[in-house]
Amino acid sequence: MKFPSFFRNVVILTTSVIGYFFLLQQDLFSFEQQIVFKVDEYDFDDEYGYPTEEYLPLWEWEKDSIGLNSTAPRICNPPEGVPRTCCVGALSHGAEPVWQEEHCRNTHPEKTEPWTKEYMKGIPYESGRPCDVCEIAHLLAKLNWTLALQGDSVTNQVWEGLVCEFARRGFPIKVEGEFIEDTPETNPDWLHRFTLQENLTVTLSNTTTVTLRYYRAYRSSEFLLKRSLSENDMVVFDHGLHYPPNLEALELLQDMRALLNFSQNYEESRVKVLAWRETTAQHFSTFPGGYYLRYLTDGFPRICGRINENFTVEAYREVLSNISSDHLQNIGFNEDLMQNLANMYPRNKLFEAANTTENFTWVDASDPNFLHTPPSPFGKELVFLPFRDYTKEVTYLHNGECTHYCANPFLWQPVWRDIRLALQRQAKYL
Repeated sequence: MKFPSFFRNVVILTTSVIGYFFLLQQDLFSFEQQIVFKVDEYDFDDEYGYPTEEYLPLWEWEKDSIGLNSTAPRICNPPEGVPRTCCVGALSHGAEPVWQEEHCRNTHPEKTEPWTKEYMKGIPYESGRPCDVCEIAHLLAKLNWTLALQGDSVTNQVWEGLVCEFARRGFPIKVEGEFIEDTPETNPDWLHRFTLQENLTVTLSNTTTVTLRYYRAYRSSEFLLKRSLSENDMVVFDHGLHYPPNLEALELLQDMRALLNFSQNYEESRVKVLAWRETTAQHFSTFPGGYYLRYLTDGFPRICGRINENFTVEAYREVLSNISSDHLQNIGFNEDLMQNLANMYPRNKLFEAANTTENFTWVDASDPNFLHTPPSPFGKELVFLPFRDYTKEVTYLHNGECTHYCANPFLWQPVWRDIRLALQRQAKYL
C-alpha cells in the first residue's frame, strides 16, 4: 500500500527584542517524497492511511541529523514544513528548542530504542492502535476533548516531541504560537510568569480535527491556570525543575497545593483529568542528581552521571518531617512530595490553609489496574504519569548540562503511553 501525501502548514508567531511581531509561513510539504523505507512493511490505518506501527524507525533525514548515513558533518534537512527541532539531537536552552550541528553528538538512538522498548513492556496498552500518538488523536476526537501540556523547558521538549511524532507519521498538522503579556505587575516573580502558548491542530479527516496546547511557565500561577483550566479537558503539568529541594521544598508544596486547590474551585474550569507528568531525572554530580547547589556554591563539576540514590535528606526534614526518609531515598524527592500532596491533601499540616475539605486520590497510570478502575469525578484524583525511572537511565542524552535532553523519537514514548491510557480510561467509562 502506497504511503499517501500529507501536508502541514506551520504558522508561528514570534517576537523580536524590540517588540515587533512577525508571521512566519512555511510552504506545504509532502511526506511521500521523503519515504525511503519499504512502506509495505508497515501497518496502515485503514481509514486515514498513516502508519500505526508502535515504533517507527528513523527516516533518512533523521539519520542524516545524527550522521548515521555518512562520515560527513551532520545536517538537519527535514521535509519542508517540519521544524528543525524535529531533527535528532534537538534540545532546549532556556525553554527555546534548538538544533545545532555541534550539539548532542552522542545522541545514541541505538541505545534509547532498546531501553524504551524494555521499559514500555511494563505499561502495555490493552486495545486500539499500536501507535500511541495515533490513539491519543482518535481518543481526543471520540471524547471531543482538548489536551494541554503545561510547564517548564523540559515540558517544552516533551511538547516538541509530540509535534514531531505527529509530523513524522504523516499527520497534517498546524502549529500556532502566541506570546503572552504576563508582566511584572501580574507576576512579580519571573519564574511564575506565563510567557507562551502554542496550539497544535491535528487533522484526521476532512471533517475531524483535534487540538492540543502547550503553556510555558516555569512555575504555576493563577493567571496561567485560569487559561489552561478553562480551555482544555485534560491538563498534564510539571513545574518541578525550578524548586531545588534543599531550599525550596516548602515553596513547591505551597504552589502545588494552590494549583490543586484552584483547580477544584475555579468555576470556569472545563478540565476532567488533571495529571502530573513526573519531573525528569537530572544527572548532575549532586546528592540526588539535580541542579540544587546553585544557591549554595559558586560551582560544581558539570559531569553528567548516574544518580546516587543514597543521598542524605537532612536538609529536607524540617519541611518534610511527616514523610518517610527511607521513602525519599528510594523513589526520589518530587514523586514523594507530590504523592503526599495528593493523598494527604488537605489533612497534611502544611495544607491547613486549603479552602476545601475534599481529598485528592493518587492514581498511577502505569498501574496494571488503572484501566479497570473507574475514574473519580474531577477534583477527586490526580493522575500520575511516571517518567523519572525511565529518564534515570539515559545519562548519555545531555549536552554540557545535565537537565535537558538530546531528543530522539524514542525518548518521549512513555509519556505518550500514559496519556493514551488516561484517555482510554475516560472513554471506557463514559
